[in-house]
Amino acid sequence: MSFILLKRYPSSPTRRKIRYKSTNERVEKPPFPPELTKILKSSTLSYMSTTDGSSPHLSLMNFTYDDIRQQIIMTTRTDTLKAALLKQNPNVALLIHDFPTLRDNSAESSSYAKTFSITLYGSATFIDAGPEAEILREIHSQNNPNQSAFIHGDKVGVLVVNVVEARICDASDKVLAWRL
Repeated sequence: MSFILLKRYPSSPTRRKIRYKSTNERVEKPPFPPELTKILKSSTLSYMSTTDGSSPHLSLMNFTYDDIRQQIIMTTRTDTLKAALLKQNPNVALLIHDFPTLRDNSAESSSYAKTFSITLYGSATFIDAGPEAEILREIHSQNNPNQSAFIHGDKVGVLVVNVVEARICDASDKVLAWRL
């Protein structure tokens, strides 16, 4: 297995300044590697792992990648075990595969064009009901037009995942790692 570690980026012009409306917090993030962005833009399904501290819980989730904020948008019913676990412990892992659900299966020059999987680590936060949540819900709905039952309705909350680490593994077992 080969392993490429991307070092932490120092403060530089390549960092993006992002302001979150819900908290008015300003955060600087290095950009995701292009290989990661390509996969996130072309996929819509992931497995999300949550935990109560002693046992894991796994959920199949629709997601949308928000390129401007470099966040993952998801929705979930707020009366589920998954939602309760996220409120107790916001740390999550997401696994995204390049199943045939990819929208763009064209092979490009990138060695990661046919990636086997990516694993994202981050923190999930429910967005309070209001204009920002509805904007994110609409972005997510447009990206997943056949999944309305999982996006709209009573007790369906909007959450975002702020990614702090990613690992991309291709079919040759070559791993690219990214960290905040």
